[in-house]
Amino acid sequence: MTQKDAVKNTVDELYAKNPKFYTRAEIKPEVMRKYGGMFGGKTPYHTISTHLLNLKNEGLLLVELAKNGRESFAPANAVSNIPILDDENTKDDTMDTGAKIDRKKIPLNQILYGAPGTGKTYKTIIMALEIITGKPHDLPKDMEQRKKIYADYVKEFNKYRQNGQIEFITFHQSLGYEEFVEGIKPVMDDSDTPSADLRYKVEAGIFKRIAERAGKETCSLHGEPIDFTTTRIFKMSLGKGVDNPIFEYCMENDVITNGYGKDIDFSGVKTKEDIISRIGSYKQNDFNVEAMNRFILWMKPGDVVLIANGMSSIAAIAQVEGEYEYKDDADIEYNHFRKVKWLYKGDVPVSAFYNKKLSQMSIYAFYKQDKCGTQNYNTNIDTEYINELITGKDGENNNKKYVLIIDEINRGNISKIFGELITLLEPSKRIGGDEPLRTVLPYSQDYQHPFGVPNNLYVIGTMNTSDRSIVSVDIALRRRFEFIPMRPETDLISQDVAGIKLRAIVEKMNKKIEILLDEDHVIGHSYFLNLHNVDEVRDVWFKKIMPLINEYFYGDWEKIKMILGNDFVQEIPMKDMPEDIRNYCNGETFYGFAKKDDLNDQDFATCLNKLALNKLA
Repeated sequence: MTQKDAVKNTVDELYAKNPKFYTRAEIKPEVMRKYGGMFGGKTPYHTISTHLLNLKNEGLLLVELAKNGRESFAPANAVSNIPILDDENTKDDTMDTGAKIDRKKIPLNQILYGAPGTGKTYKTIIMALEIITGKPHDLPKDMEQRKKIYADYVKEFNKYRQNGQIEFITFHQSLGYEEFVEGIKPVMDDSDTPSADLRYKVEAGIFKRIAERAGKETCSLHGEPIDFTTTRIFKMSLGKGVDNPIFEYCMENDVITNGYGKDIDFSGVKTKEDIISRIGSYKQNDFNVEAMNRFILWMKPGDVVLIANGMSSIAAIAQVEGEYEYKDDADIEYNHFRKVKWLYKGDVPVSAFYNKKLSQMSIYAFYKQDKCGTQNYNTNIDTEYINELITGKDGENNNKKYVLIIDEINRGNISKIFGELITLLEPSKRIGGDEPLRTVLPYSQDYQHPFGVPNNLYVIGTMNTSDRSIVSVDIALRRRFEFIPMRPETDLISQDVAGIKLRAIVEKMNKKIEILLDEDHVIGHSYFLNLHNVDEVRDVWFKKIMPLINEYFYGDWEKIKMILGNDFVQEIPMKDMPEDIRNYCNGETFYGFAKKDDLNDQDFATCLNKLALNKLA
């Protein structure tokens, strides 16, 4: 029995002995916040028994039990007999440990550089998912398992592409600012007649589009911490979700609004009875009355309001600044408003700070008046975490992340493509950075809303070093990006394929290439993955590897022979040349490559294995 099993058995025994008491042993909110979103879709802070019954994978809970024992729970005596394991004993390749990525350590701008076949583009999918989810996306060494898991990752990747969180583009020499940032594009009228007018409009490029999407999620106001022992917290909904004109109007005009109360002006009301009197007809449990009572009379300047985005997340945090106002000329259908200061904007899971899902009720309070002056004034709300969001000190930064992947970034003209935006890419110049900058773009000329790059947009580039050395990279790009080398992972290559010592062959060839040329031109491991027989190895060798080596050392047959061996580089006999060519050669030696069908399977394998033994022939 593993120690993990021992922990589970102990938990089961405790529950069997005293289920009523045991179900009151709730996981502490800081533990739940740490592992929020990993509990099989269930809201955190459920009882342990609920987790054991409902978790898709019990491993996470058991690891937390094992590492922290009873300190993870309250009351402590409910779980006092749970054994504590050390970190080494909690490792289990078959279970989800709930590990998280420290996204503060992930550079906003990075370039993966390396030789062909080193898995640069392959790696960008993994990196994008880790940035967006905050969770590791590891791959096993076993190739069959690796293929299955990676296929799942690709599906997940495509899901985020569809919802706009990931964009992918390949740079090339004809790509310009107009396609990447913004440009003027021709547009035909919606008419099939020959006289249809040709018009022009400013159209955003891929970079501007994803930057604007990311900017809508960004927290840009870092305020002072709030004393929640005396400050009340409310929950409100502003329309359905956040993709609606009501929410956008409130964000732009620094207000919150209430859709109840119809078009009645409640200015000057002092009591709930006044509200009932204005409405005119009152039924028991009429929420029109209760909603307006809470919005007008309960809510006071200084109170904090959490703006819901469904029941499982919030979209913003506001602080009330003004009294009730009635407006009949607003650009939305609502008439009841209060002036607010926005403290935070960004999608945050409710599980990060609260012990249950939000109610569907459009407006309600969390505070308990008899708890005023205590840390529990706003019942079960982790106000310390709310302050982390407000002050910008939230380590995990729960704003939704966006990723732009630029394949072959070094093939484009960086100055032509990025233009003035190359400066805005710097982390310190990002919106939310230490020195945020915005600029008016030349085509849209939007002086009211100048363009900036938000700090929740990550840019990942790839660079093929055999195409252009890292030394020749645009200096502006080099200053603003971190460069991550990608080396061949030869341990992923099978040691033996049908008697061919494939891994050893690749390792020996790469050592020679590094000496004769440089490490930017080694051969990547991806050429040799998923090869199962001699025919597959033969196809890769003659159709990919030999042409690649020929490109690297074009015309230098001595070096080519050192890499490929004499069996695959053959001297062309004089007798096989036309007479006029023989006279022209004047004794010079000419070489050519062996043909795919020149060698049978056994001879082909023998010739390749010579390379693993460092033999030329």
